[in-house]
Amino acid sequence: MLAVGYCSLLGGLSTLPGWGFLLFPELGPLAATVLSRPNGRWASSPWQLVVVPTTAAVGGLWIHNHVAIESLALLLAVLAARLLLSLFRSTLAPALSAAALPVIVGIHSWAYPVQIAIGLIGLNAVLAVLRRRQGGRGDMASPVDADVAAEPGWQRSWWVYLSLMVGLVQLTGWRVLLLPPLIVISHERFIEPTHCPWLGRAWQLPLACGIAGGVGVLAAQLLKPHIALGMGMSLGVNLLLMQRLRMWLPPLLAAGLLPFLIPDADGRYVLGITVAAAVLALSSPLARARWARSGPSVRSCSAPRPGTTFSTSPAIRRAARRWMACLSGKWS
Repeated sequence: MLAVGYCSLLGGLSTLPGWGFLLFPELGPLAATVLSRPNGRWASSPWQLVVVPTTAAVGGLWIHNHVAIESLALLLAVLAARLLLSLFRSTLAPALSAAALPVIVGIHSWAYPVQIAIGLIGLNAVLAVLRRRQGGRGDMASPVDADVAAEPGWQRSWWVYLSLMVGLVQLTGWRVLLLPPLIVISHERFIEPTHCPWLGRAWQLPLACGIAGGVGVLAAQLLKPHIALGMGMSLGVNLLLMQRLRMWLPPLLAAGLLPFLIPDADGRYVLGITVAAAVLALSSPLARARWARSGPSVRSCSAPRPGTTFSTSPAIRRAARRWMACLSGKWS
């Protein structure tokens, strides 16, 4: 409830002239995750919580202002944010949304990253107060290195998925097929499959995204003059949705807040996000099956995980046996 109150406060402040970018949709997932898990991996580095999304927003905005082709600008913005995560060894996937949002929504003002930084600094202040009330920092969880957790093949599959979706958006002109929350969800699925909350329950992803988007559209349309109340309603209902589905998927909160930022969001928004989530849910098993058939890469073989076995071809096994026989002096 603390995250709902904080986001609602920023929603109310966003109605002030010139402060509309305080409606940063990914602030909902960040606040919900950090304030509910003050000793988690995102909250364990407060300076990264501010610097990484803000820097990604600056990069995405600069690319959008200098690259005329929107599809290329989107891919470059996501690439820049992904490189930033690798540079800082961070798992703050909402930074991808901060980089992609200017291209998708059409933001050109430099007030965008400034107001994102203000919102995140305020979130850090709330986090500090919460920790003090809980009696200190406690045992902090060490940040998980996204590059260590990721398998090389999944990164390639993620870029193939993004490229295909960007091409589909260019072909249909339907931008809602590749919204920032879906970029974050797909990143978690392909780059960090071990942390994917809907693994084995792919059918729930389109259902959850459709409901979250529908709640956001209804709240934005019915409570448009009262943005703070509408944002609180959207966050509260979608938090209950995740609890009901037993699936902690913070980007759903962003999907429910995005209609407050997109003008004239209606049923097409709900349909688009549902279709895009269904495409992601269907593509993931196919990508996994292809990865299993092609076998692990050389880099992943260098440090196999416990319990993992790798198959080799009969020719390689015969060659290995002959080589061992040669070394033992039994070659005939």
